[in-house]
Amino acid sequence: MRPVYHRLSHPRAEGHVLSLRIRRLQSAGLLAPTDIAADVGAGTGIFSMQLDAYVGKVYAVEPNDDMRAAMQADVALSPLCGSAESIPLPDCRVDVITAAQAFHWF
Repeated sequence: MRPVYHRLSHPRAEGHVLSLRIRRLQSAGLLAPTDIAADVGAGTGIFSMQLDAYVGKVYAVEPNDDMRAAMQADVALSPLCGSAESIPLPDCRVDVITAAQAFHWF
């Protein structure tokens, strides 16, 4: 499912655009290599994996079991079952929260 989802839903250029956005946040001092991030609505982890290269840890928060299962192969990510309304992390646990691929669901 993951390769088909990536190919149909996310053109190659989109990954480049997301990386540029991450680098802009980093250059503005809003993203540090030691930050802990939560990517809410992470889907299969497309953005979460890119974000992982720029921060210390990424929690990929996703309510859909199939989507979360698709990202299980990426050992760098920490997939969590949750949603924007119910993030399964203690208060003040993360430095950065993103919803890069899920804003259209809110």
